[in-house]
Amino acid sequence: MRGVSPSLLTPRVRRVAIVALGLLWAASIGGTAATMSNGKPFAGFAILILGWTEVPLGQPAWLANLFLLAAWLLIARTRVTRPRLLTILGIALMACAIAALFWRTIPDTTGPKAIVTYHAGYYLWMAAVIGTSLAAVAIASTESSRE
Repeated sequence: MRGVSPSLLTPRVRRVAIVALGLLWAASIGGTAATMSNGKPFAGFAILILGWTEVPLGQPAWLANLFLLAAWLLIARTRVTRPRLLTILGIALMACAIAALFWRTIPDTTGPKAIVTYHAGYYLWMAAVIGTSLAAVAIASTESSRE
């Protein structure tokens, strides 16, 4: 990430990026994320509420919602005092995005249902996670080069 100009990562630019990424995330929660094999749509909000149940079953992508909040709080600071932690969060977010590529079932009261179609909510969530991941690593590399 040496090609990132520090002038592009000013605190104001970082805050604007956080707002934009946060709006993507909020839109993903408000929209439909997928359609199940029984034909029912599954809302992003429902995945936010129920997604943690998939973590012990080997689908860690839901954890990105927690990592997003932590990364946004660190990025919003005027000066990032813990660039190593921000790098770790960026890598963890990218790992969650990769895990979400292999998301094939949705928990339901009658058992897991296969996903037949992904919708805008899924893609907006992925954009928020990947965007935050890239921003976190870029900002951390810029901040650590200043030390």
